[in-house]
Amino acid sequence: MSLCNAERTKIWAQPLAFDGNLNESAENHSADDHDRTFSHTAADNSKIRDHLIMQTTLTPSINIQTRSVCVLDCDWLYDLHRDVYIDVIMRQFGSWDEEEQLNFFQNTWRSHNITVITINKEPVGMFQLYQHDDHFWLAEIQIATKYQNNGIGTKVTLDLILKARKIGLPLRLRVLHQNHCAQNLYKRLGFRHIKDTKHHYVMEVT
Repeated sequence: MSLCNAERTKIWAQPLAFDGNLNESAENHSADDHDRTFSHTAADNSKIRDHLIMQTTLTPSINIQTRSVCVLDCDWLYDLHRDVYIDVIMRQFGSWDEEEQLNFFQNTWRSHNITVITINKEPVGMFQLYQHDDHFWLAEIQIATKYQNNGIGTKVTLDLILKARKIGLPLRLRVLHQNHCAQNLYKRLGFRHIKDTKHHYVMEVT
């Protein structure tokens, strides 16, 4: 039985105004690079981010676009959630609780605020972006593992940084303590560590 049959008659998401002209190039960084990034000033981070925006290029032939979610995406999106999170959840918590993860996913699904990332019209990822009075909140950004390391996540995040900067608000997100790859990526893009929670680091870029 389909995961989301019960939801399909009521869940639709509104399209997010978003620049669909996206590109990226990802690199691995050492632990030293990871630690040094925290010492950058806001001005340093702005220069790093602006340099990345100028230098970032996508793998040839990749055409990234975005669209609003539809009811038919539900099962695929849960598969994406599992694909993206299972390894880091296992590292951080020692096990994967399918029922608990399904509950997390259903809260995301019921939010009515999911933007699907596509390459040549094929869905490859998603994000959730909320605008508050004093900041944007990037609640989720997920790229299917088979499409990672092609620059997709970096360029989508850069576009969201630029969107926030145009409005004059910081962009914030949270990342699991054991998700070191994501932490390194966000630091490269100018995010700084502003708060610890029980399971996450909260990061911000201006």
